[in-house]
Amino acid sequence: MFIRRLNAAAAPLKYLDYLIEEPINAVMISGVPCLVKVPQPARYALHKLIISQERDVTAADKKRKDILQASNLLALLREDRPGDIEIARDVLTKRGASWVKKLETACKEANIRL
Repeated sequence: MFIRRLNAAAAPLKYLDYLIEEPINAVMISGVPCLVKVPQPARYALHKLIISQERDVTAADKKRKDILQASNLLALLREDRPGDIEIARDVLTKRGASWVKKLETACKEANIRL
C-alpha cells in the first residue's frame, strides 16, 4: 500500500496492535538525544515468535532471525524482568486461541519455555 504523505510504500503487519499497545519511554541517542516511545520488550519478543509462524518457506532466513531475536531478548528478560514476560503472555492469551497456538508452536520450534 502506498502512503502518499510519506511518499513510501508500506505493508500492513498482522498483530501490530498487540505490539504497539502500551509503549514505554526510551531515549534515542543519535545526534541529539530525544525521548521516544517503543514497544515493551516482552511484547516485542512474543510478537517476533508469532510473526515467525506467519513466514512462508521462502522466508526461512527471516523466520530464523525472528526466533533468534526473540530467544535472546527473552533470555535477558528472564534475568532482569521475568514478570514482564508473564504479563505480556497474559495479554496475548486474551487475544484468542489462534494467538496462543502460534506462540506455542514457535516456542516448541525454538525450544523456548515461557
